Amino acid sequence: MARRLSASRRAQILEAALGMFSERGYEGTPLSAIAEEVGLSKPGIVHHFPHKDDILEALFGPVFGEVEALLEGRPGREELLEGYLEIILRNRRLTVLLATDLAILNRPRIGERVCALNLRLRVALAGPGSTLEEEMRAECALGALRSPVVFFPEADPGLVRRVALEAARRVLGAGR
Repeated sequence: MARRLSASRRAQILEAALGMFSERGYEGTPLSAIAEEVGLSKPGIVHHFPHKDDILEALFGPVFGEVEALLEGRPGREELLEGYLEIILRNRRLTVLLATDLAILNRPRIGERVCALNLRLRVALAGPGSTLEEEMRAECALGALRSPVVFFPEADPGLVRRVALEAARRVLGAGR
């Protein structure tokens, strides 16, 4: 019972933190404000998350894990495009937050992981033995997937999916 309450409280803290980070930014959201939002003291928050960066890891860790699992499955290009887009669409709020709050990327445990995952995505899309141009196209394709998710957060997911995949495929197919 206590474990279930603890998990429930952690989920409540994470949801409040995500909302506050989205509104105020990571740097503009002290732990005390998150504590107040969920009806805890600051030590109550620290019991669940000793450092504010631990909240970021708890928010982004599962998404990073999904991307890693996708990559470990060694998908083909089309499966990679579609799989990655589904992950960022399903986690739209986090995708928008990561793209719009650069302070989050400056947190070592987050920024380094984002860079490493992006590199793995780019290499997987470009293919083995790729040229610089192919890697650039792969990076542009990743941007084509992310941009509609980030800049049109309220848009119908079906429309975002169609437009983003079409754009990414064009970028990858151009010049070949």
